[in-house]
Amino acid sequence: MSTASECLQATNLETIAKIEEAKNTCACCALDKFQQILTIESCLQYVARKLYYILVSSLPDANQNVSITSLTLFLQFLNSSVNMSIEEGIIAVEFLKRFIQKQSFKGMQVMNVKNLGMMLLVLVIVTMKTHRDHPNKNSHFANIFGIQLPLLNYSEAAFLRIMDYELLIEETAFSLQFEEIFQLKYNKIIS
Repeated sequence: MSTASECLQATNLETIAKIEEAKNTCACCALDKFQQILTIESCLQYVARKLYYILVSSLPDANQNVSITSLTLFLQFLNSSVNMSIEEGIIAVEFLKRFIQKQSFKGMQVMNVKNLGMMLLVLVIVTMKTHRDHPNKNSHFANIFGIQLPLLNYSEAAFLRIMDYELLIEETAFSLQFEEIFQLKYNKIIS
């Protein structure tokens, strides 16, 4: 299995050509090709990087509690324990952006450095519930992370209220997030 650092060192022309080809197709087709070219672990690293940038730009002290490495490990753990996909990572990025915008618009600051871990877990749970036909139950996540189920349920309900229960991701929003994350990866590979 390739590691993220090995992926970052992949600068051969064949890989770059495949990435260029994937970049020039529709978002859904490009995602399939993108996943074939690079490992899911390294792709999740770039999703983690995007999440990190969003968090640090909205929470001044977030960089003291979270890092790109810790977010990458979190996403990789979710990938191995509940099969979190790259698509779900991209949706989570869009949900996080919307959540921060909505709480700001409403004059609220629900997410802070003290509850950041819980909010990230809720973000993933809501993402999986919107993306999957048969998502894991909250009790499963509570057991995995050692969290009291009522607290997790309450946090999820608060997240949904802030989001005004608006969880539809249009293809254009998904494509935009995909392109931003893809551009980070593409720039890293060719540099």
